[in-house]
Amino acid sequence: MLSTRLRPSRRSCGFDCSCHGAAFTQAIQENPMKKTDLDKNEGLKITGQMKQAGTPDRYGSAASAVMSRRDQRKLEQAQGLVAFAVKLDGELVKQIHALAESRQTGINETVAALLVKGLAD
Repeated sequence: MLSTRLRPSRRSCGFDCSCHGAAFTQAIQENPMKKTDLDKNEGLKITGQMKQAGTPDRYGSAASAVMSRRDQRKLEQAQGLVAFAVKLDGELVKQIHALAESRQTGINETVAALLVKGLAD
């Protein structure tokens, strides 16, 4: 006797058939792009935003406002300032920093004032 079984069709499925289910078909329709394509598009988007952003001030015209070390040294020499390196205890340095912050002055000015006051005694 001959078998009369039906064979499944060998044609390729276009994801619109009933063999994959509704959830799969909906997922394919909502996001037809591969993850690598999505990542590539995100990278292109970020690159475009970076090109449109412009140059930060630290690299643009504001960068020229900072003096070179040579010019800074000449200015300090004209003011009579001399570099003076000292090793101090960490707690003492913290106190100097706190005092400078409370006076709203720089570290150099605070240390100079403390030395003048200490040497006057």
